[in-house]
Amino acid sequence: MRPKEIVLCSAVIGMLVGLFLGSVTKVFSSMFFWWSSLVVLITVPMVSAFLVRYVAGRIGFRSPGLCLLIPVACLTEIIPVLGPTFGGSGSLSEIPIVGLLGAAGGTMWSLPIAIYVFIRRRSV
Repeated sequence: MRPKEIVLCSAVIGMLVGLFLGSVTKVFSSMFFWWSSLVVLITVPMVSAFLVRYVAGRIGFRSPGLCLLIPVACLTEIIPVLGPTFGGSGSLSEIPIVGLLGAAGGTMWSLPIAIYVFIRRRSV
């Protein structure tokens, strides 16, 4: 996989994590009980990772491995997305902002991997 594809797929996965988590918590208020919070916090990155893998394969990218996508999705959910989701005002206009924060977080988490792939490909 090329470094551009890694960064693009990670940005998309971050945006999906932000949009899904923002939408689910604002619309359904599913964070009242520990079991529903756990289901949401585990399901959102997994669904996002599988969706990005499927779509990337369909549009002609080399299908990124889930061993790359799942950690990026989980780290993106923890660092840039959970804070604004839980600490926000509760209005629906925050959902696109959380999506953009997720895209920035996904890009940030994928940069070390993309740099490693770039350096490795140039040295061969």
